[in-house]
Parts: sequence; C-alpha cells; structure tokens
Amino acid sequence: MVLNVLRGLNFSVRSGECLVLSGQSGAGKSTLLRTLYGNYLPAAG
Repeated sequence: MVLNVLRGLNFSVRSGECLVLSGQSGAGKSTLLRTLYGNYLPAAG
C-alpha cells in the first residue's frame, strides 16, 4: 500500500524568514519536518 502524504507541496524560505506549519492532525506536518531533517528519505519527487 502506498500512502502519499506530501504530494503537491512547494515552498521556499529565505534567510531570516520564519515558517509556520499548521493543519489538521494527520496532515503530514511532522512527516515534512522529519523529511527536511533527513530522518525520512523521500521515495520520489
């Protein structure tokens, strides 16, 4: 079973800017952060 949780996501953060992630439980906020930190490796994209 394949579950796509971060499809169609695109953003950029410039130096000195802050980013806020908000969304419902299960929306993928923690998954996104773990992927950015390298804890999860993206399967595609």
